[in-house]
Amino acid sequence: MPGVYQQQHSRLQPGRRVGGIYGASISSYNVLWSNEGGNFGGGAAYGDGDVVLDPLFAANGYWDPNGTPDRNDDFWVDGDYHVKSEAGRWSPSDNRWVRDGQSSPCIDAGDPNADWTAELWPHGRRINAGSHGGTPQASMSLLQLGNAADLNPDPSDANDWVDYSDVTLLTEQWLRTEGPLAEDINRDGIVDFADLSVLLSNWKPEPPAPQPPSPNR
Repeated sequence: MPGVYQQQHSRLQPGRRVGGIYGASISSYNVLWSNEGGNFGGGAAYGDGDVVLDPLFAANGYWDPNGTPDRNDDFWVDGDYHVKSEAGRWSPSDNRWVRDGQSSPCIDAGDPNADWTAELWPHGRRINAGSHGGTPQASMSLLQLGNAADLNPDPSDANDWVDYSDVTLLTEQWLRTEGPLAEDINRDGIVDFADLSVLLSNWKPEPPAPQPPSPNR
């Protein structure tokens, strides 16, 4: 199952890494955090699409020593497992999209057969690997395939139609500030006339289906 897995909650000093992934398992398209050395054993093995590079999380989890040398009172501080992106990463603490100076290898690295349409544009028509892959909080791609104003993309639709159905979706979210939303096309935190302007500038309705010619009489 795709997800984010750490080798273990290491209690060594920051920057130190130990061990690897151990134990019988079947893995594919997972982010194997803190196992950049690719260490596997006990029946575990690198699977198709697994990411063993540094996933570039927004913030890594860590053990807090609680101000004492006693390891029994240490506690785990969870990280922010949204992956960094130069195109845009969702920041729950700020409730907005932020840009990073580098992009994670997890972007557009998920199962190519999985449904990517919940991820917001720009995307590479492929889900991200990791815990937020395939969701509206997936970090955005530099590939920019598709059309930002196509608010109901179809995995098999390469033409990215923008028509009245997209206008309807946008108006249903009018003035919403809760995010992330596909209808917030310019990603500024509110669905408003700026987004409608982007939609109209990308207007490209689906042409009518071809009809067979009328027989000659």
